[in-house]
Amino acid sequence: EIDIFENYGGEDGLEVNIQSHTIHFGESGEETRGMIAKKTKVAKKGDTLFHIYACHWTEKFIAFYTDGKLIRTQKMSKNLAFWMNREMSIVINNGLEAKYLPKSSTTYLANKMEIDWIRVYQKKAKLK
Repeated sequence: EIDIFENYGGEDGLEVNIQSHTIHFGESGEETRGMIAKKTKVAKKGDTLFHIYACHWTEKFIAFYTDGKLIRTQKMSKNLAFWMNREMSIVINNGLEAKYLPKSSTTYLANKMEIDWIRVYQKKAKLK
C-alpha cells in the first residue's frame, strides 16, 4: 500500500498542515509487517486548497511530490520490491480519525473532499 498523501491536524481540528507519505508492506491483516513513513509540514490552511499529489514509482525508487515539489524519495530495497511488485488498486479515502478532530466534534458532522481528476501512467515495456 502506498499512501501518496494523508493530512493531519492538531487536537483543535485546526492547522491541518501535517502531510504524511507512507509505504506499507507485508502480509495483509490488521497491521502490516513493515511501514516507512515521512511527515512534512505544508502551508497553513492547505486542506482548503486544491493540490496536485504525485507518486513516481520505478524499480529503483518511489518519489512523492506535492504541487510539483519533491517531498521524499524512498530507495527500493529487495525486500520492499518483493511487496511492491504486486497488483495494486487506487483507493480514495476521506476518513477521519477521532484523535485529529476537535474536542467538540459537532463541527465535523459533515466533511468533503473534492477531486478534479486522477491519472495513472505506466511506462511502456522495452521491446527485446
